[in-house]
Amino acid sequence: MILILSRTDDPHVRLVTPHLEALNAEYLWFDPADFPARAQILVGYEHLGLRSRVLRSGGRDIDLATVTSVWTRRPGDPNAASEVREQRHRRWVREESQEFLTGLWETLDCMWIPAQPATSHAGYNKTSHLALAASLGFHVPRTLITNNPEAFLEFYSECRGRLISKVMLFGWVYRDGEEHSSFTHVVQRRELAGYQSVRYAPGIFQE
Repeated sequence: MILILSRTDDPHVRLVTPHLEALNAEYLWFDPADFPARAQILVGYEHLGLRSRVLRSGGRDIDLATVTSVWTRRPGDPNAASEVREQRHRRWVREESQEFLTGLWETLDCMWIPAQPATSHAGYNKTSHLALAASLGFHVPRTLITNNPEAFLEFYSECRGRLISKVMLFGWVYRDGEEHSSFTHVVQRRELAGYQSVRYAPGIFQE
């Protein structure tokens, strides 16, 4: 059994599944965004350890012990049922569910492509990456990670205005209440007018 973890609208998965079907490969495409609102998971333990792990989704009961490989592409975040209306309650459900799923995936002793979610998530942490790269002998650019506006201005001056900016995680930001993709970009001089906004969240600045 191949378990595919990705959003239901992922066009990449739609290109792959016909090939799996042509090979008569059994698979389940599961989006964690369906849990716990539209999917159920049962995990049982006995004195000596795990007894059962069952995923109920899309009218199917899947014994997770039969999973031989997992392709984790772009899984959505868990979602509370629509009946849960309070935002703080929805957040609690989402965080509890995510913690549960993180632990559940770690119990699957199988091949992961590209890696288990916890391992993949560690790949996003630019703060630790820079320290690790330097300790291994790589040359890293001068970098400042801060939410101090004055320190940002000083660093901009030290680098003679030759700076790029990155977000800490995932590559998206909010502007005027809307979500926007955010990629590595050159800091333009005109952006210095809004330098005080640095105080709201840590940013990554590199020469």
